[in-house]
Amino acid sequence: MADGSQVDSVARRIAAQLLRRFIGGRISNDMFEDSEPQTKDRAVRAIWNTMWPFYDDLHEHVLSGKYKLSREDLRLCSRWLIFLHTDQPYVWPDIALAGFDPSQRVQPNALLRFFSLGALKPEVASAFLAAGDHAYWPFAPKADYRTALSAPRLLAGKGSTQRISSFKEGIQ
Repeated sequence: MADGSQVDSVARRIAAQLLRRFIGGRISNDMFEDSEPQTKDRAVRAIWNTMWPFYDDLHEHVLSGKYKLSREDLRLCSRWLIFLHTDQPYVWPDIALAGFDPSQRVQPNALLRFFSLGALKPEVASAFLAAGDHAYWPFAPKADYRTALSAPRLLAGKGSTQRISSFKEGIQ
């Protein structure tokens, strides 16, 4: 779980830049996958793993046209980008597809879990959800998310106050 959680600021910045370029349609899914930062930072690994359902891994493409992310998906990815620009520890237990609500993926039957992508045992989902408020993942408590929004590392240059306010309204 969270013990030993290592924050790798350099890997997070690289991951944030790559994620931003990927969701913006500037690099392909193959380029995104091949560029995953090698790090022990669990947040980077969890976010990278969570991105997988957003693209077709059978052929190379960018996230535009039929692969364009929905507004809701962009909102989620924006929150993940904000987290990558913090030095907050990642406190969630390790599970596949951590960014997707585990309570929606509970499957008590072992055989059905085997054939279901991302299905979880009920006790695994419960342990994961006990770590924080999943509505703000990868932040744990909502307060950490609010703190990151109040002190942005991006868009914090001269004359950016109005842009930041507009951005906050769009992702809350």
